[in-house]
Amino acid sequence: MRSISNASFRAARVGAVVLLVAGGAALGAVSPAFAQEAPQTVHPNRCGEDPSYSLTGVKGTFVADPGKRVYGQSGVTLSISAASGTTWSGSVTSATQGDINAIIAEAKETVSVSIGYSKTTTVSLGGSWQVPKNQSSGWLALGSEGYTMGWYYGYNNGNCQFVKTKSGTATLPAQTPYIGHS
Repeated sequence: MRSISNASFRAARVGAVVLLVAGGAALGAVSPAFAQEAPQTVHPNRCGEDPSYSLTGVKGTFVADPGKRVYGQSGVTLSISAASGTTWSGSVTSATQGDINAIIAEAKETVSVSIGYSKTTTVSLGGSWQVPKNQSSGWLALGSEGYTMGWYYGYNNGNCQFVKTKSGTATLPAQTPYIGHS
């Protein structure tokens, strides 16, 4: 049997099979199960390079339907009503629809409630409120408890420094509807 040095071996990938070649003659094939792609290089500092969305400054707020808000001066009684099926939406600035979906998913993980881009009443509701005399003006609105937050999207570069590529703000409804006032 002829001895072949390690230097004379070379590997060539053909499809999903790796052939071992020595001086032009195939010596054998490695099972396709072992011929997988090499794993991605991991940065020595173990920072991932996958892009991600993050939220900042998440805090509770009243999310009003802009079309279901009335205003009045001091001493005026304001009234509002909404039929079942009335829908109102939150807002997300500087975002595509894909961004909005990802921001909502991130918000659901962060605040663990039924947060979404919009809410719909399942019952008719209404109410009234008098603007107090110590206020020069006020408002009454249909809406729900919700959250306001900053958001950003980015990735870690090769030096494990986070690079922001997009950012904005979001105000999203989260709970059942109610009527709020100033």
